[in-house]
Amino acid sequence: MKKLIPAICLLLVSAVMLGTSTFAWFSMNATVTVTGMSVRASVKENISIASTAVTSTAKEADSAFKSGYVATHTETVLEPVSAVDGATFFYTSTKNVKADGDAKTDTYVAYNHADTSAFDTNYGTTGAKGYVEYAVQLKADNSSDAARYVNLTDVNLTYGGAAADQKAFRVAIFVDDMGTDGATAASATQTTSNLKSILSISGAAYQTTGKAVSSVSALDTVNAKLNAAALIGTVDAHTSHYYKVVVRLWMEGEDTTCTNTTFASLTDKWAFDVVFKLQDTTGGATAINQALTASKIDLSTAPSTGSEAKVVDGVNYYEIAGNTGYYTTVASTAVSSSSIIYNIDSNDIVLDVTNRCTLPA
Repeated sequence: MKKLIPAICLLLVSAVMLGTSTFAWFSMNATVTVTGMSVRASVKENISIASTAVTSTAKEADSAFKSGYVATHTETVLEPVSAVDGATFFYTSTKNVKADGDAKTDTYVAYNHADTSAFDTNYGTTGAKGYVEYAVQLKADNSSDAARYVNLTDVNLTYGGAAADQKAFRVAIFVDDMGTDGATAASATQTTSNLKSILSISGAAYQTTGKAVSSVSALDTVNAKLNAAALIGTVDAHTSHYYKVVVRLWMEGEDTTCTNTTFASLTDKWAFDVVFKLQDTTGGATAINQALTASKIDLSTAPSTGSEAKVVDGVNYYEIAGNTGYYTTVASTAVSSSSIIYNIDSNDIVLDVTNRCTLPA
């Protein structure tokens, strides 16, 4: 009996460790559903934007480019994967984990985004993905006498309207220079050749310091472009330039915060925003949420052209008098011919509808 009691105690301790482990792969073997990801891309200062397919290689029609937001909405079950370069991904079997959450052996499985049947079997899911990705094309017009720079200045991830601090998220930015006339073909797939940056939230850490999965059997140092400034490209004086940009978002399985404890209750209130600007100097984002503040502007006393004023991601939108559901960013009693008109849906997705509706009189 004296020998049996310590053995039972050790068994109980092991069980507790299994139940409370908060590290990487092990704790993520239950389904983690990240759904309802609203994505909003916006442009400033002489840049126009068009939605495009991730695999598209040709310039979109000139009529597709506009000066406001491009918004999308997706409902996807995300499960953790790992990559050193944001281009090639791997995952480990949920059976290949120790009590502390690390892999028992550095043995991984190549992730196939086109065929996720093995991925679903591993996680016990249906239709799960290792990453979601979004693509836009940009046209930058530089009328100045000096070169200017297209920077991805803001990369913001929110949950329920507040800045998200789930550090397991990673964002890879891929860019193709399509030339001054857009005739240069873009890449149909994303590789290290068009990788610009891999961004993370400040303080994010890998399970093995600085290491992610680089093959079916090894960890390797994360690409040197980790948290590199997200410069899209350079536009010469008095020229226009076209770019294709692919933004890929995933949960890094080798991050110490990639846990079921963190994500189990976070489901359908995600929003992901990127902002592109034409600037005099290079100044691309070097992290997710680096400039985002969770505070919202109080519009309770703000003037409004109509009966309602809204704030979305810190921007004031004022309803146009006599035009319920349509907004401008200028609080005035009149709408000029140059005003940009927006519609805001129930999920606070902002759409530029200037060219798709009849302007108010």
